[in-house]
Amino acid sequence: AAIVSALPMDGSTPTAASLRLALDYYQTLADGIDNRYVLLATDGAPNCTLVDPLSSGDALDAASAACVDALAEVNAMVALGVRVIVLGVGTGLADDPSGDDTCLDALAHTGGVAASPGYPGFFTLSDSQQLHMVIEELFGGGQAGNFGGRHHAGQQRDRHLAAGG
Repeated sequence: AAIVSALPMDGSTPTAASLRLALDYYQTLADGIDNRYVLLATDGAPNCTLVDPLSSGDALDAASAACVDALAEVNAMVALGVRVIVLGVGTGLADDPSGDDTCLDALAHTGGVAASPGYPGFFTLSDSQQLHMVIEELFGGGQAGNFGGRHHAGQQRDRHLAAGG
C-alpha cells in the first residue's frame, strides 16, 4: 500500500522512453560485465509512444503503439545482453489476462526473466514487503542467488531501474 500511495498517477506511462534511457546508458558501458538487468517498475501498461510521450489521441491506438515501442526497446536490450524484469506495482494488474496488461506480460517474456512461463509473466506487488521478497527471489539478497533457475555464483551483476509510470 505504501508503494502504491507514493506513486504519482497522472495516467501517462512512458515505458518505451524509460527503457530507451536505460538502453542508452548500457550502450555506453564497456567494462566486461555480461550479466546485466533492468527492473522495470510500472503501475500499468505503456500508453505513451516514443513519438507522442504525453499519450494524446485515441487511447486504444496509443496503447497498442506504445506497447510496440516498448517491446522494440526490450528486444534491443536483450540483443545487447541486458535482461528486463517487469514489476507490476499495484492491485489488480494480473486479474484480467485479456486486458491492458497483456503488454506487461509480453514485455516480461520478451525480457528473458518472466515470473512464470504463463500469465502473468510479470511480477506483481503492492507493498514494500512484496518488493523485498521479489528482489530476494531474483538476486538472493546480495549473495550469489538463483536467478530464473540459473546459479550466478561469482558473477558480477549490473542493475538499472527504469520507472515506467
